[in-house]
Amino acid sequence: MPVIRTLPPRWLARLSREELVDRLHRELGGEETAAPRPYIFQADLAESSQQAFVIWEEWKDVSPPERMHIIVDAYERWDRDGNDGPAIAPILGIAVGATTAEAIRLNLLPFAVYPADPHPGWDQSRWSEINDALRPYGMLETRAVAYAAFPTREMRDRVWKSLSEKIPWGGWHRVEFAGDGVDR
Repeated sequence: MPVIRTLPPRWLARLSREELVDRLHRELGGEETAAPRPYIFQADLAESSQQAFVIWEEWKDVSPPERMHIIVDAYERWDRDGNDGPAIAPILGIAVGATTAEAIRLNLLPFAVYPADPHPGWDQSRWSEINDALRPYGMLETRAVAYAAFPTREMRDRVWKSLSEKIPWGGWHRVEFAGDGVDR
């Protein structure tokens, strides 16, 4: 079988590799960095393995293999400098970096929460309150609705419960996208 070798990709991203590692490391430690901020989804993959999905618009001009290395480097730094729990980097089985559009296209975020159909009396302040409630969870927007999407059903259900308690008057839908754009 022939071996095809390629040249390393030229760095085209707005921020340097070190800046991306540093910002991601600081976000892992709970610090809010400059916009656009990453949304980090970390979940159990197996009994002794973790997966991390980092949805971030800064990935736009970074190659997929380099994204993975940046995520692992940021976790290694966080394990060394600030993680109070068990080390994550050594058990990170999957590390995926994607922009929002890539994550949706690849169905990395198949579980979503979105507001119920509007009531006739809702004004702009009600929609602002809903958007403000969704924003910390990685609000996505379409022409029709704002929503938050997640890689696991458990994450979605925790956020649904929290939103239902925070804005009980709104009502919230939970959906699962099947990869074909249809909610189930």
